[in-house]
Amino acid sequence: MSIKKFFAIFFIISSIFNNFLFAENEGLTNPRTISLENFISLATQKNPEFELILIEQLKLKYNRYLKMPGEELLVNIKTDYSFKSEENVTNVGLTKLFSEAGLTANAAYEYRSENRDGFIFQIEQSLLKNAFGRANRLKLEDIEVGNKMMTYEIIEAYENYIATLIHIYYDFCNTYSELELAKSLCDDSVKLNQNMKDKKGFSAVKQVDLNKSFLEIVNKKEKIKNLEIEFTKINNLIIQAIRGGEKDVYSPDLNSESLDIDLGKINIDFLKEYQNFKNSSRTYFIYDLMKRKNILYLEIGQDDLMDILNLRLGYKDYYEESYFAKEFFVGATFEKGFFDKKTAALEEVLNINYKKTNISIENQKYNIQVLLKNLYENIMLQKELIKYTDEKRAYMEQIAKDDTEAYATGKGSYNDMIKSVNMLEGCKYEKIARVLAIKKMMIDWKNITDQLVKNNELFKGN
Repeated sequence: MSIKKFFAIFFIISSIFNNFLFAENEGLTNPRTISLENFISLATQKNPEFELILIEQLKLKYNRYLKMPGEELLVNIKTDYSFKSEENVTNVGLTKLFSEAGLTANAAYEYRSENRDGFIFQIEQSLLKNAFGRANRLKLEDIEVGNKMMTYEIIEAYENYIATLIHIYYDFCNTYSELELAKSLCDDSVKLNQNMKDKKGFSAVKQVDLNKSFLEIVNKKEKIKNLEIEFTKINNLIIQAIRGGEKDVYSPDLNSESLDIDLGKINIDFLKEYQNFKNSSRTYFIYDLMKRKNILYLEIGQDDLMDILNLRLGYKDYYEESYFAKEFFVGATFEKGFFDKKTAALEEVLNINYKKTNISIENQKYNIQVLLKNLYENIMLQKELIKYTDEKRAYMEQIAKDDTEAYATGKGSYNDMIKSVNMLEGCKYEKIARVLAIKKMMIDWKNITDQLVKNNELFKGN
């Protein structure tokens, strides 16, 4: 078999194979355009992930009732019958806890036969452990602080969710743009190959150069196929996020999310922005709440280890032998443990955990500072790399033009021409990736510094 016949058969087979591959992707030729704004709107309306974030806020108003002692009015009814005296005794009592005062009040009425009823009323006040309700007030504040933390953490979760959606959309833009660029470059290679075959603009074309041109086309079609696979994956993520149809195909709105970027507008004053972040961000407010919650943890724990001393005051009237007696009374309850190593150990553990949490909070502050500093450095680096990419592209366009003209006039080689063309194409892909990378970094910056979502945005209308 001659070399010419071999290549003819090879390219016929590769053409049939590629036509088969592309037939299954006809849906990619007519995608529906979706903007970033519309994508986020649909995702927050239709995706249960958003509802799962929002529903956490509904539980907060019940925390007080779940975590604090109940303050309901408790009714007790007790009845006994004595077979010996044939007497029925019924006791009806009411108990009420005033948790923020550390006070318990109860009253009881005892019904007996032969008009021998009795009545008692007393209040009990804590004086050491939970003195005058101090521990309960601390617990109530702890719940309120926890609710505030949870509210801000829900907003943080929502902000992270929005950032994730934007990242998905930017990856969508990146893959789609690379796919469109790959198709355009493949078309250019096909035109170049046809011109070489027709010898339009070329003084002489060797068969080996023509074969290399065919190989370039195959390589570009292979790249298109790989990008179509990546596009299908990211399109499925878009469908999943907005709960679209299984066969829906979308394309990004590159008019609203342009691949051009004004580098002059990307100018972060790190020290100023970081100071603003420390002074007024949601994250640092959460840190303050964490510190307060840690103090409350220590104080509540210390109170819980205190001795018990309760004072009782009351009044009662009752039937005694042949007359009714009435009296006021005062009493006390005192409980103290001796040789109690467990209480001492618990107090030490409380102090250790308190110090550990404070250290953890300071570490989180330091880590987020380092994270922001590294992100800032990467953004500034990416700015410079985009400038270099633009400079390289300007040089490569001229080099590719010169090498193409040199080959067309027989003064240069096909290898030099295709090398410079491929380098120019690589620069185009690089520009797309770098622009979208810096856009994603700016979203990360806004997300970490709490500028992506306003505090009142999530619960608006709820």
